[in-house]
Amino acid sequence: IARVIARQNPDIIALQEIDFGRLRSQGIDQAAKIAAYLEMTYHFHPVFRQQEGEYGNALLSRYPLTLIKRAPLPKLDGTGYEPRGAMWVSLEWKGMKFNVINTHLSIWPRERMLQAEALMTDQWQVPNNEPVILCGDFNAFPGSAVYRRICRQYIDSQKILEGHRPRRTWSGQYPVAQIDHVFLSPHFEVVAVSVPSTNLNKLASD
Repeated sequence: IARVIARQNPDIIALQEIDFGRLRSQGIDQAAKIAAYLEMTYHFHPVFRQQEGEYGNALLSRYPLTLIKRAPLPKLDGTGYEPRGAMWVSLEWKGMKFNVINTHLSIWPRERMLQAEALMTDQWQVPNNEPVILCGDFNAFPGSAVYRRICRQYIDSQKILEGHRPRRTWSGQYPVAQIDHVFLSPHFEVVAVSVPSTNLNKLASD
């Protein structure tokens, strides 16, 4: 995973499905280990805890990160509904402050819409018209109700690059759908979009 990330030479990394101390990943603190390999700072948000460890999302950067918020998102009662959450950090680059929100939404449509609506409320709105990147695994296709709701406040980075045909992101082996998105406030210009698909990429992530 760290080699795949390093090949892209990124400034900011948003990860989902990160383990801490879980048997299935040999008890590793994945966020810390990846950040150490890349010589980056990081914040981890466990969306749920079990006796054997934690599981959640992480944000990494080569620049210092200030954690603004990390919180659970709405969850329906009943079996089969997995806790979900989002995390928000700010950082400065060339004298300009901007914000990054990373999330992983539900696979269930009704619950997913509740979570998307929560992210659009004042509790997750950035003050003073500061630039925002909202990204992650939304489990939502372009054109879906959740996607349309988010696009009322943010811009899909794959839709504003002239001449670009949106790339599918899932699954890693045989991409059939675009469920991972990078949404932007109007402050940004998109100059390139890439979805790497080497054999190493396919091994590292779905």
